[in-house]
Amino acid sequence: MWNPDHTGFNDLKKYLNSQVTYQQISVYDLSSEQLGEFDIVFFFGVLYHLRHPLLALDRLRSVCKGELYLETHLLSNRLFYRSYRWLGLFFPVVTLCEFIKIPLWRYYLPRECHPKDPSNWFGLNVLAVLEAMDSSGFQAELLSTWSRDYKARNRRGAFRATVSENFKTDRMDGTQEALSPLNENYTFRKIQESEIPPEFTLH
Repeated sequence: MWNPDHTGFNDLKKYLNSQVTYQQISVYDLSSEQLGEFDIVFFFGVLYHLRHPLLALDRLRSVCKGELYLETHLLSNRLFYRSYRWLGLFFPVVTLCEFIKIPLWRYYLPRECHPKDPSNWFGLNVLAVLEAMDSSGFQAELLSTWSRDYKARNRRGAFRATVSENFKTDRMDGTQEALSPLNENYTFRKIQESEIPPEFTLH
C-alpha cells in the first residue's frame, strides 16, 4: 500500500523533529485504546470504497474528540440510473431528492461506478452522508460540492463534523445492534450486561 518513504511522511517527520508514528491499519480496527484520541481527523476518498460505511464512521468517532473532515464521492443524477444513464439529464432524481430532503444510498455493482475500479460500493447523496455521520455521533455540515468532469459523473463533496455532545443511543437498546460484539468492541458505546433485555438472555 502506501510507503511512508515514498509519500514524504518520513521526510516531513524528520524536518519537524516530530515523534509521530506511521501506522497502516483498517479503519474498522481504529480504537482509542490502541491509538488514543485526536483533535482533528481527516478521512478523504475512502467512504464509498467501504462495504460497511456506517461501521467505519463509528470507528472514526471512537478516536475523534474534536473535528472530522470527510471528503467522498457523491451520487449523481447520471449514476442514479443503472442503465439508460442519459435519463439523468431529463429526470434529475438525485437533485430532486436533495431539494426535498430525501437521503439516497445507491449500491454499485463491480465496475459500475468506474469501469477501471471495482472497489466502489455505495454512492450517497449529500443528505445521506450528513445523516450517516449524525448516526455515529457527529454534528456534520456540508462545506462544498464539485464535479471533476463536465458531465458531472464524478461528483464529490467535502464535509466538516464535530463530536456531538447530545448523542442518543436509545435506537439500539434492546435490538440486535446492541447485542452484537461489533457494538461493544467497534463503537464508542460500551454495552453493559445490565442493559440486555431478559428476552435476549441465554439460559
